[in-house]
Amino acid sequence: MVRLSILLLALTIAACAETAPSTAFLTFSESEPDGEPYPVRMLVTEKFLRIEDGDGKAGYILFDRAARIIYSVNHEARTLLVLQAQSVKPDLPRKFEHRVERDAATFPAVDGKTVTHYRLVTNGEHCFDVYAADGLLPQALAALREYHEALAFEQAAMQASVPATFQSACDLADYVFLPARHLAHGFPVRQVNRAGVMRQLTDFKTGVPVEPKLFELPKDYQRIAPEELRKK
Repeated sequence: MVRLSILLLALTIAACAETAPSTAFLTFSESEPDGEPYPVRMLVTEKFLRIEDGDGKAGYILFDRAARIIYSVNHEARTLLVLQAQSVKPDLPRKFEHRVERDAATFPAVDGKTVTHYRLVTNGEHCFDVYAADGLLPQALAALREYHEALAFEQAAMQASVPATFQSACDLADYVFLPARHLAHGFPVRQVNRAGVMRQLTDFKTGVPVEPKLFELPKDYQRIAPEELRKK
């Protein structure tokens, strides 16, 4: 079923008119520790980033890059969770020291671009491994950076409800204060976070036309704000 979904999406892209926006189509394999890998797909244009995982039936995420609004579409509940990016963030922790360790090892290039392994460390804690290809997919990289920065405010609100004794320096760095640091050295062809969740780029195509309707939102779904969910 997952393979069929990917094939249908690819056919939709291939069948579109030449007037459709030029798009980058990216596929990844993502997995959690001891879990089966599942696909993650992204479509990127100058205006939008669309993300869906699994078989895509549950819904998708649509990021309006210009408005800096994230929409999470839930088909089963027929809802649209609307997250508006904001610049307000909580105060930095008293101790907040981070560094980047560059691996001297050599890795296979991707599309002719050099891949380098970086370890991201905060307060002495190993937070993130990223294998970055410098110069690969610059528009997709910019869109992902904008997306993670837009999401940071909501992540900060979620962290505020966590007692300080249970807060992780890595989580604060990766999701709130430095949400795009894993994108600072090139496009991540492989990344692993502190929890062991791994995402690896498996394929990509650029300059392909795609139907504009893939970047439209359902008109009859209920719109909800994240504050409503946090109250439940």
